[in-house]
Amino acid sequence: MGKLGWVVVHPDWRGKQIGRAVCVAALHDAHRRGLGTVILNTEDFRLAAVRLYLDLGFAPVLGDGPEQDAWWRSLRVG
Repeated sequence: MGKLGWVVVHPDWRGKQIGRAVCVAALHDAHRRGLGTVILNTEDFRLAAVRLYLDLGFAPVLGDGPEQDAWWRSLRVG
């Protein structure tokens, strides 16, 4: 199992798809190494990161309650 974490882009370089490129490169490397699963952790206030992770196909582990489930669903739509 692989783990992706602490992907941070300097404010001067944000909005240039650098975070996406780093994540995609890491996921390709994990696949090349035969890792069938990649997990990550992030804080819910890092909205740009959360949206990127959702866009890359990561799915949240729900179960923190209805309010948290609704919050995740709103990000998928938003």
